[in-house]
Amino acid sequence: MSLAFLAKKSWHTTNLKNVEDVWIREEKEKNEARKIKELREKYEEERELEKLQTLVDGKKRGLAWMYQGDPGISKHETGEFSVEKSKAELEREVNKEEFASVSTNERIKPMKPRGPVVDKVDLQAKVLEDPLFHIRKKMKVKHDKMRNNPIIMAKVKKEKKSRERKRDKKDKKDKKSKKSKKSKKGKKRKHM
Repeated sequence: MSLAFLAKKSWHTTNLKNVEDVWIREEKEKNEARKIKELREKYEEERELEKLQTLVDGKKRGLAWMYQGDPGISKHETGEFSVEKSKAELEREVNKEEFASVSTNERIKPMKPRGPVVDKVDLQAKVLEDPLFHIRKKMKVKHDKMRNNPIIMAKVKKEKKSRERKRDKKDKKDKKSKKSKKSKKGKKRKHM
């Protein structure tokens, strides 16, 4: 018997699809390894450049570069800002002078308690943003539409009556079975 049919099975290693998948995965691994190697080389070059710069400049490159401005824009090109002080720094100084001139009693202002109107508005905003509120509102609209539709209400009433009939029949059967069980127990006791 020939075993050539095995190559057609999905799990067999000589199946063309499996061979193709293996080849694709191997290519991905090769590309990934090549990229990692390139990144390592680039990292090593940056480290060497940094070492050379520290030897030439005599100072380490710390975190100061984070606090410098945009590397493409120098301080002289900014236009609105002067090299000595920016507008924001001048405004801070003016605010500090004004703040110092005001007495401490005038600076401290008691907070006004929130009134019931603000609380109601907050509560109303929270309720309106609540997704469960929207879901219940949609359900209420659907329920109201059903109640206003006489055809659907007739079907609902009919289903309700049929359920009640079934429940009544079940209750009658349960009562009969209980009575029969009691009578059987009573007969057994009398015979003993």
